Amino acid sequence: MGSDRGGVNEAHRPSLKLGRSEPEQGAMADSVAFNRTCELLAEHTAFSDLEARGTVRLALRSLGQSAKTVGKTEMMIAVRSALEPELAARSVADAGTVCRRILDGLAALETSEQSPYEIFSRLG
Repeated sequence: MGSDRGGVNEAHRPSLKLGRSEPEQGAMADSVAFNRTCELLAEHTAFSDLEARGTVRLALRSLGQSAKTVGKTEMMIAVRSALEPELAARSVADAGTVCRRILDGLAALETSEQSPYEIFSRLG
């Protein structure tokens, strides 16, 4: 067993994980549409990858969407309706042009991935 210091058994102390080098077991990866949007945002602004991902996550959250399940269609809606105000709040010059470039990039995105919305809308 581990040593007992100050009443805390070292063998039962949880380890701290600093940073995420790979997804946790059982965790879903972010969607292709989310990842592509973040790449395009970082490409067309001075945002770092982390800033771009956080900004897109906030835009999605304002619409009740998740980065893990958002499809191309929902992502395009989020860019049109929620991302531009997020960019304006962060003093991005010409946020409308940035959003149009992201929409162009998403329109060219070929993915077999489907969001729950796309699946259920097909079912009627």
